[in-house]
Amino acid sequence: MSRNAVDLRQRMRALIEGRDIACDTSARTWGGRASGEKTCAGCGEPISPGAVEFEVAIASVHRTVFFHAACHAVWLDVCREAGPNP
Repeated sequence: MSRNAVDLRQRMRALIEGRDIACDTSARTWGGRASGEKTCAGCGEPISPGAVEFEVAIASVHRTVFFHAACHAVWLDVCREAGPNP
């Protein structure tokens, strides 16, 4: 795993532990092309226009977040590792 991937996983774990992003199996998710107006909740970087972005409505924290495709995959993986209600 590259250093950037390790850093992203650590950042994602910290965001989940700090309750900035929740792991919620009931979250509604949409994917599509980015407008370039959103920032990724996982890595904190802008999502480039035309890139694939995921919009995730997390009901448990009444928040909608946006992810790059790769960051969304890391979020899902970290949530699986954390188990229920991390």
